[in-house]
Amino acid sequence: MTFNRLLWLFYKVVRKLLKNLTGYHTPSGFRKVKVTCRLNEESLNDFITKVRWYAPDTVNFYVRSRYTADTPPNVFINKDTEADVFLISSKACIIKNLFRLHRSIVVDPAFYDTEECVAWSYLYGQAVNSADVYRHISEENFIRMTEEMGHKESACCFLTGESFSKYREYPELRGMVKIICNSVVKNDEFMEYIRPDILVFADPVYHFSYNRYAENFRRDVLKTVEKYDTYIAIPENMMPLMLAHYPALKNRLIGIGRNPEFNLPSHSYLTVKVTDNILTYLMLPLASAMCRKIYLLGADGRSPNDSMFWKHNSSVQYDSLMQTVVDAHPSFFRDRNYVEYQNNHDNMTENLFRFGEAQGRRYISLNRSYLASINSRYKGA
Repeated sequence: MTFNRLLWLFYKVVRKLLKNLTGYHTPSGFRKVKVTCRLNEESLNDFITKVRWYAPDTVNFYVRSRYTADTPPNVFINKDTEADVFLISSKACIIKNLFRLHRSIVVDPAFYDTEECVAWSYLYGQAVNSADVYRHISEENFIRMTEEMGHKESACCFLTGESFSKYREYPELRGMVKIICNSVVKNDEFMEYIRPDILVFADPVYHFSYNRYAENFRRDVLKTVEKYDTYIAIPENMMPLMLAHYPALKNRLIGIGRNPEFNLPSHSYLTVKVTDNILTYLMLPLASAMCRKIYLLGADGRSPNDSMFWKHNSSVQYDSLMQTVVDAHPSFFRDRNYVEYQNNHDNMTENLFRFGEAQGRRYISLNRSYLASINSRYKGA
């Protein structure tokens, strides 16, 4: 077990214990955030960049630094105040803030796993006390989407594996409900051929971050909606952040809530089981909610020779910008066990398949896969 994991476990245990002892809950709609560690020039500029993207103007941030910078109106340097929430910008300050960890959020990119990227990406939604408003928008858009597409018998989920490029071998897919994910939006030729109905994405570092990869991805998302009237499904708590920056998506964006169990979402119960992969998190539940026969293309899985998650088709990946993701969120990649991730994903996929099949759904992969759950359903086997 690494030191970072031990420190993360310590932080989680103490934070939960203090919350239970004090009855404290992070206030919805908080307004004052104090950064507990002194920032050097580089970390100050980095912090300001993150505030501009992740935080609403209604939240004021108070930082300590020897340096000055071009700050937005809601960032104050060396001005003290009482705070609603504390940000710990360096894991070295965790012990120093021991007795207020229940009121603190760690945003050190070198801390552990997804802790930093999730903390930043959730911040906007926590600071905006309008959950019912966003839920109503999602429900209205979901109703309209299912009215437009719910009459179709079949859906196809297009993923980013190397076999994705075989899509022209199956022209019948164009008549189905077409669900794409993630950076598939990059491939203009495919997009024009297939004209996607639904786009799903959920990753805090590739999709909801401030890095250049995520910026380019969202630019292609806007282009997709403008050109094809595509609906977008994302995690419910990302709705405030996305609509703050992209209000033009209001009539197309659908936030999906959390459920501890598998669920086929409906407008009255717009939730799914949260998983670590976009296929099981949003693609399959949405496809299964609307259609009885679901095809998959591009779910290749991880080859034993792959070094990270799995090899993507280069036509649907921003290869030249990958390093900007790693630089922005190093612990996300450093602390990932990719073999364990694949095995957990395979088990989750098999369980979701069985859940859907028990409700009359049929799943068919159009390609061979390193994932046993998908390979066993190759061409309807």
